[in-house]
Order: sequence, then structure tokens, then C-alpha cells
Amino acid sequence: MGVPGLPATALAEHYRRLADRLARLQSLTAALARARTANEVSDVLLHEAVPALDAEVGELAILSADGAFLREVGFSSVSPERARAPREYPIDSPLPVAEAARLGESIVITTGEERDRRYPALAGLLGLGKAGAVAAFPMFADGKLLGVLGFCFASAREFSNQDLAFLQTLADQCALAIERAQLHELAQHEIAVRKTAEAALTEAARRKDEFLAMLAHELRNPLAPIRNAAQTLRQLGDKFAVSESQTAHVLEIIDRQSAHMAHMVDDLLDVSRVTQGRMLLRKARLDLSVLVRATVNDHRPALEAAGFVVELAIPDRAVWIEADATRISQAVANLLHNSQKFTSAGGVITVSLGVDSSESRAEICVQDSGVGMEPTILASAFEPFVQADRSLSRSRGGLGLGLPLVKGLIELHGGSARAESAGLGQGSRFVLLLPLASEGTIASAAPALPAPAAISAAPTQRRILLIEDNVDAAEILGMWLEMDGHEVKIAHDGAQGVALALAEDWVPEIVLSDIGLPGDLDGYAVARTLRSAKQPVSTSYLIALSGYGQERDKQLARDAGFDRHLTKPVDPEVLQRVLASALVLRS
Repeated sequence: MGVPGLPATALAEHYRRLADRLARLQSLTAALARARTANEVSDVLLHEAVPALDAEVGELAILSADGAFLREVGFSSVSPERARAPREYPIDSPLPVAEAARLGESIVITTGEERDRRYPALAGLLGLGKAGAVAAFPMFADGKLLGVLGFCFASAREFSNQDLAFLQTLADQCALAIERAQLHELAQHEIAVRKTAEAALTEAARRKDEFLAMLAHELRNPLAPIRNAAQTLRQLGDKFAVSESQTAHVLEIIDRQSAHMAHMVDDLLDVSRVTQGRMLLRKARLDLSVLVRATVNDHRPALEAAGFVVELAIPDRAVWIEADATRISQAVANLLHNSQKFTSAGGVITVSLGVDSSESRAEICVQDSGVGMEPTILASAFEPFVQADRSLSRSRGGLGLGLPLVKGLIELHGGSARAESAGLGQGSRFVLLLPLASEGTIASAAPALPAPAAISAAPTQRRILLIEDNVDAAEILGMWLEMDGHEVKIAHDGAQGVALALAEDWVPEIVLSDIGLPGDLDGYAVARTLRSAKQPVSTSYLIALSGYGQERDKQLARDAGFDRHLTKPVDPEVLQRVLASALVLRS
């Protein structure tokens, strides 16, 4: 079938050009199908389509996610001036590609005069000489605008219907290739994210397993001497006359190892509270010079007795911060403990305090002459469960929680922590930065339970009801209370009315109750029931015993009717002072 009005020779040329265009489109489509990224799509366009169309400039621009900008991913031009042109521009720019994106339809300008009239900045922007035709085609995929395909020609040009159909088909093929590239890039990103997450989970699982094994090892360390000491006491009592010095020595072992175990448990709880955002700070305006000096001096005797040289460099002037004194002291103490673990006897531990170069932050530095850290350990020194000592003997001990706790406590104060080391055998340096205080003070974050009165000796013959489900703990605490002169009765739970019946019949002056009791009646319920009972039992002084010591736990104790809240394990001296002041405060 011929084309009306065309002679045979022209008709032959028409079909030849049509076949050539189809072959060119097929070649471009095949090349675009192989492209995996937007840059590869643009390479096909610029290296094959632009020369094939005899265009002077070609451009592929992708629409930003918010639809506000066009970002070039490919540009071809004969002018070096183009290097100074923007690579990203707003969709409302006076440019043909931006107008095609705004309107969602093709822009075709056939003459240079019309192009200069509609887009006067275009020639200068592209560095073109003689103005020519312009064509810009929006690229759609599934009805969504992805970008724009644009061409500039060196001279005026008339576009036949076949030319426009060819360019639109090219734009459609580019849109499909761009969509495919974006999906490919998204899939690659998701694969990379998944691999990273899997690697992180694998590493976390490895650290968890390593930590659990190490935790079992560390907890067995103090448990062994405690059990051995108890057995020694039993054997000495059965077979030999026990001297006071022998008893004192064995009890010292039990006390020291129990304190060590309690410290490990405290670190576990504190790290958990920091990571869960449950650590409550009781801030006040304080002089960091005084606090750091007091903390170091508290630990100096033990450090020097172990053979360490302790040096202190504290400025004469005050360094004011707004902080929780207990937690800052805890952070410094943890650094001292860390230096002691990784420094041999005879080594030097230096603690200094100053103000950083910005004059806005206090700088605490704890430096030691110890084993130092290799780069892999240094990079993760503040991460939980990271262990520098991975030997089988684990002679340096620890749970790997001291430094993460330091970092968490300091960051809660708006500060930062960093570790430095020149390498193995070169010692370590830990720096804590804390913001300096502004004028004024900060009140405590929450009201505390009444402080114990300054009474040094506990009153004798107080009636104390002890409610504790742990039989061993109840018997030991009851024994200690009786040795201190109190009359004690013990109930092992709040259920079945045993504890409440004892309270009503015996009318204790003081009730010490565990919170986590078995059954439906926990310590809070016991307190509420006692407070609602008839006098005189309703006026008993109630003391809560709990392994949870956050401010929220103390508030729950207050709300239930307790007068005091003590965190396990209870220091006997603290309990003695509380008991001594209990009825004084109640009256």
C-alpha cells in the first residue's frame, strides 16, 4: 500500500527512513533493557540516541520524590560552559524540560526565534550559539511522572508525525527503563540493608552468647568463695575451737565477694535502665572539682594498697555543672575501676579536670599506663558486652558493662565520652565532656522518701514483722534483727492471710515487706491492706524491700502506703539507721 501523493522514488526513501527509524528504536530499546541504573539509562540516551537524532544537546532529568525539583542524571553538550550550569533546578524554572514536567505534556519548538522568545535564558545556560529547535517529552510509567527527556538542535527543524511518534516512544522506553532501574536500585538497597541487619544480628547474638558465658563465669567467681567460706565456718564450728580472727577473716571474704556480686548486678540493672530510658537523674548545681576530688580520694586507699600510683590534677577554681552527683561519681569510679583492671601493679593512674577549648564543657580525663587498646577494641570500647580480656582465665574480670554505663550516664547529662589509646602497651585515656552550668540551680527531679534521722543506735525490743518469700534471706535478716535486740516474726508470703493475721494479732511496730511476694497479694497490696485496717496496726511503720530501685518504684511504694523503700541487697548499717529513725519519724 502506497502513500498518497508521493512518487515512487520518494516513497522508497520514505520506507527506507521508516525502516531505519524502527531499527534504531529496536537497538535503543534493547540497550535500555540492559540498563540497570539511571546512569546507565542516561549513557544509552546520550551515546546512542543523541547522535542518532542529530541533536546538539540531550538531557535526562529525574523528578525528585517530592515533585519539586528535576535532577539531571545525564547531559550531553558541545559547550564547556555547561559545566557551570545547575545540575538540579526547581520544576517551575523557565526551561522547556521543567515546563514539560509541570504540564505533563510534550513541548516542541521548531525555530530558534520562538525558542529564544519563550526561553530567553536557555541559550546562555547551555552555552549554545545559533538557536535551533527544542523538544521535551515527559516520561510516564503507570501514569506516574518519572522525569523528562529533552533535546536541543543546532538549527530550525520541522517534526513530522513520525518524528514526534519516534521521540514519544523513546521517552516511553526511557520511562520503563528508569522505573526498572529504580526498582532494581531499591531491591539492591533492601538487600544491602537486610545483609547489614543480618550481620548486626549475628554479631549481637555472638556478643550475647559470649556475654552469657562470661556472666556465668563471673558470677561463679564470687559464689565459690562464699560457699567455701560458709562450709569452712560449718567445719570449724563442728571440729575446732574457732578464734575471733578466723571468724572475722571468713566473714570478710563473704562480705567482700557478696559486695562484688552486688556490684555486678547493679551494673546490669543500671545499663538496662539507661538503655530503656528509665534512669532518673536527680540534678543539682554542683562543683565538679569537689566531686571528682572526693571520688578519687574515696578510691585512693584501695588503689594505693594494690600498688598503683594515683595522681590528681584538679583546678583551684570551681567548675560548676548541673548534674546528678551520684551518677557522675559513679562514672568516674567506673573509669578508675577499669584502669585498675587493665594496669599492672606499680602503674600510674592520673585523673585530671579542666574546661575544653570551647569554654562550654567540663573535661574529666582518666589516664592509665596499662595495657592499652588495639584499634578494633578502641572503636567499640563503649558498646555493651565488648570484652578486651577474652582469655580463658579472664584474669582481668568484669562484665564489659562499666564503659557502656559510663557513656550512658554522661550522655544522659548532655555530654559525651571517648576513649583514646596509642595501641597495645601504650596505656589508655578516657575523656568525659559535660556541659558547664548556666546561672541558677535545678531542683530534685522528684521528692524523696523521708531521710532517716541522725540516730546512731537502733532502739531495742521493737516488734518487727518480716514478710519475705526467700526463706534463706528471711532467716538471715531475721537472725540479724534479733541479734540487734528486736523481737521478730516471719511470714513467707502475703497470701492466705498469714502475714495480715500476724499483723492484726501481734500488732508489730515495724513491718519489713518484700514487694515481689508469690500469689495474688504482693507487697503493695499488703501495705494497702494494713493501712486500711483498724488501729493500732494501721499505724505501723512500713518499709518496702525490693530489687527495683527506680524513682517510679519508690513512688509506687509511697502510693501503696509504705513509709520507706530500701533496695536489695540492703546494707545492714542503712537498715539499722532506718529502724532507729522509724518511730521517731512516725511520731
